[in-house]
Amino acid sequence: MITGFMMIAPTVSAQPGLSAEIVFPQPNTATGPFNYEVTQTDLTADATGAAELSGDPIVDGDTVTLTVTGLVDGHEFAFTYTVTGADGITATSAASTPITATA
Repeated sequence: MITGFMMIAPTVSAQPGLSAEIVFPQPNTATGPFNYEVTQTDLTADATGAAELSGDPIVDGDTVTLTVTGLVDGHEFAFTYTVTGADGITATSAASTPITATA
C-alpha cells in the first residue's frame, strides 16, 4: 500500500459542462510513473462506477489534477481516486465532499 498521502480525500470542484476537477497530492512513497483512476458515486441515482477522464493528468509540483466529464446535470457526486505505481503498489483515497454537476 502506498502510505502517507492516500487517506486524503481529493478536493473536487464542479466545472461548467457537466465536468469536475479532481485535485490530490502526488505520490511520494512509491515508484512512478503512476496510473490514476477515479471512481464516481452518483449520490442522486445511488450508482457507483468508473469516472470518464478527459485529457492527461496535470502534475504541478506535488499536486495532480484530473478532469472528469460526462456527469448528470443536477446530480450530486462524490469521488475517490486510485493510484498504482510502476512497482504495482496500489492505494485508494477516502471519498471527496460531494459536488453538484452543472451544465
